[in-house]
Amino acid sequence: LFDDSFLEDFEPEFKRSLLIDWKASLVNAVQDLKKYNEAHSWEELEKVAHGAKGAAAQIGACRVSEIAKEIEFEAKKR
Repeated sequence: LFDDSFLEDFEPEFKRSLLIDWKASLVNAVQDLKKYNEAHSWEELEKVAHGAKGAAAQIGACRVSEIAKEIEFEAKKR
């Protein structure tokens, strides 16, 4: 789920802060994904999934990035 080698060069307090901020961002993204899916707003769904994919990849949350990529792909098909 998470490869912390992406963050190994950072100080512990910075890593902690980064992960707290990312978690809050992810919570917001999940809420938006649900909202746009229910509204059939595929373009917005794709944008949010794309952003979540990139943010997750940057901190090493590989599985989250993969899931967001799948959502982005499915939204593009609609």
